[in-house]
Amino acid sequence: MLISLLVAASIPLGVHAEDKDTFFPYFYKPFKGEEQTIKELGFTPTPHLLSKLNSVAENPYNLKILGQWINSKKQIGPGVVFIKLDNVSDEEKTIKLIQDAADLAAKSGFIVTLYPYFGTAVPSAEAAVPFVQKVNRPNVGLTLHMPQEIKGGNARRFPEIISKVKQYINLVVICGSDLPKEGDQPAKWSWSRMMRPLGEGDFDVATFVKEVKASGYHGHYAEICWGIETPAMDYLPRAFQIWKTMMNPENFL
Repeated sequence: MLISLLVAASIPLGVHAEDKDTFFPYFYKPFKGEEQTIKELGFTPTPHLLSKLNSVAENPYNLKILGQWINSKKQIGPGVVFIKLDNVSDEEKTIKLIQDAADLAAKSGFIVTLYPYFGTAVPSAEAAVPFVQKVNRPNVGLTLHMPQEIKGGNARRFPEIISKVKQYINLVVICGSDLPKEGDQPAKWSWSRMMRPLGEGDFDVATFVKEVKASGYHGHYAEICWGIETPAMDYLPRAFQIWKTMMNPENFL
């Protein structure tokens, strides 16, 4: 299969990044009635698809499957297409495929976000910037992925990183995480130390969000729940309240 349908939640996006701040969870352990329950908790239900692009594979990206997924969700509302760039050695092909995906997504009001992932060709937000620039589509940006950046050794570089990428961000991923100490090697850590329910761990997520907001960003936030075996309803209600508190305008006076 040319595109990996790692997740496809039938949840509507609602607004575009310039309108207001929204929050949705993804990769949580599924449960009965999740769509309605997530909405009742206060999250903005958002359809999202994680796909992979490999520029040197025989079939580098499957636009047909992407189109089918968008068609199945567009009656609910616009959503987000994550593109994880596994291999970009054929840059021309990579740019063209992202442009094609973006144009397809734009027809239904969907956005495309380049999704940095540790160990891939584009492991960080900074590495994604040149691709966003070259793709040059209004519905294409990058994900500022807090745990991925921590994994890459960037836990104490966020002010610098945000300054460099702020105009290209269209999704910010947060969660609970441990803070690497001097001399630690988070690249060798289990993901369970960097992808925890919001409110756990000693990394200061509130300060991270404040730095993002100070850059002028308004848009989509998401809590990644990958690998968390705890039932979602045991931590998502608290997660939303934590995010709501972090986004209180009084925190930014």
